[in-house]
Amino acid sequence: SKDRKRFFKSKPHVIFLDVGMTAELSGSDRVNLLEFFKAVARRDGRTAAECTLRLSKEQSCPNPKAYIEGLFLTSHML
Repeated sequence: SKDRKRFFKSKPHVIFLDVGMTAELSGSDRVNLLEFFKAVARRDGRTAAECTLRLSKEQSCPNPKAYIEGLFLTSHML
């Protein structure tokens, strides 16, 4: 139907849900989170990926470079 086609052709959206967790962020975490949101708004997948990796104190991503490049490529496909 026409309504269904219009629904699937809309521009991508990002939704952030607050699930009730609270935490106090350090200054560097606040800056990093702000940079993440800016990167998402600019569709800058590389920077967004780098920011998400920095949010983890104990990084366990087996291949950070592949993760960063994957989000970079995905962001350019949107």
